[in-house]
Amino acid sequence: MSQSLFFRPFFIATLVLVIHATAVAQEFGEWPKPAPAPKPEGEVTQVKIKGQIKGARGDLLHVVNEEGAQWVVKMPAEPRQIRLVGAAVLGWLQPGMLVRFSGQFDQTGKPQAPIKRIEVFTYRPPREGQPPEQPGVFPEAAVSGIGLFQDPNAAAASKIQSFIVIGQLRGLAKGEMMVAAGRVPVRVELAEDAEIAVDIADYRWARVDDEIELSGWHYPLIKTQVYANNVTIRAANPIGKVDEANLPPAMPPQPAGAVPPKKKAPSEDLPF
Repeated sequence: MSQSLFFRPFFIATLVLVIHATAVAQEFGEWPKPAPAPKPEGEVTQVKIKGQIKGARGDLLHVVNEEGAQWVVKMPAEPRQIRLVGAAVLGWLQPGMLVRFSGQFDQTGKPQAPIKRIEVFTYRPPREGQPPEQPGVFPEAAVSGIGLFQDPNAAAASKIQSFIVIGQLRGLAKGEMMVAAGRVPVRVELAEDAEIAVDIADYRWARVDDEIELSGWHYPLIKTQVYANNVTIRAANPIGKVDEANLPPAMPPQPAGAVPPKKKAPSEDLPF
């Protein structure tokens, strides 16, 4: 079947109806089975904490608030209880990530402009009023609830439409991105300054100084050890960014007036 068929309004409307959470599970795999969450024994105290991450070891985070209070927080075992949001650098993108973006396409599925914004996210059960998360290609106007065309006579005249594309990132090279949107392969060009927005259930990308908000509980006599129920982490810096201040210099600094070291002839590097 040609790619152009996937961009016809009738087929897309059908696609929206038949793809559901079960299909998503088959496409991207089921949620990993979490380890059993600890069950409180006896009296516990419910708490809400807002602070910054200052360290991590496994599923334990060291959290400090503005007043200097400190906690050791055990992260939830269930991914749906975790959110890490922020921005990322383009080089952080990896095949297999679930992405979503909007773009304009003609009737053959050819993109009309570079993509300026990409969302990397973790699939969660759909909620009313939220953008779609199942893989596929969806007319953006229909998703917003205003109908594919305001004027019924515009359907025949319009050849370029805006679509939301959701799927697995399969490749990224030379400014182009390949996405498997369900069974639809979509290839688009990325803008040089493309924005990468992140909303994932993976706290392993958290870094020192990231902001964290959580709700959880602790035993009355051990107030600094908290078991988290829901956690939101906001990245302080772009995820995947390399701190240039920590990189070694390309060459050791030379004092003023120093003579550059003489290059060895190829034969001088040989062991014989």
